[in-house]
Amino acid sequence: MPIGTVDWVADGMMTSDLVPLEHGRYDLPIRNQFFHGSHPLGWVRRIALTVAGETIPTERIKFVIREQPIPLQLMRRVTDIWWQPREIAFLRFRPAQPLGSGVHQVECTFRLSTFFFTPEIDVDDLYPVMTLHLSERLHVARQNREVNA
Repeated sequence: MPIGTVDWVADGMMTSDLVPLEHGRYDLPIRNQFFHGSHPLGWVRRIALTVAGETIPTERIKFVIREQPIPLQLMRRVTDIWWQPREIAFLRFRPAQPLGSGVHQVECTFRLSTFFFTPEIDVDDLYPVMTLHLSERLHVARQNREVNA
């Protein structure tokens, strides 16, 4: 099969609803469901997030893994932190306006390197990328950290 057709199971990657935090921030739980899941975080070249029609600027998003927030601008250079298969991480973001209660459309796009020599990352973006697009209608959770394990 061509590259990028069977490299993940998209269904269930957005594991539950948006989790409200302090200061108008939210967490979007994301489960690693990549078939070849052992990669440093720098394997993820870009993440784009749109919530309720608003494209969230990169500088207002952090990738949080094991309680460690990593700004998206820096994530593409991380070689010593690995997102393990089935592990839940969070996209922590701050929209321009707080989200109201109810259901919100969430779009998340990952651009992933096809460079599979995992001790290194493609810092110069010399290799092609695969694109994973996730789209779900999610509620705003009532309590912090309502994540389905």
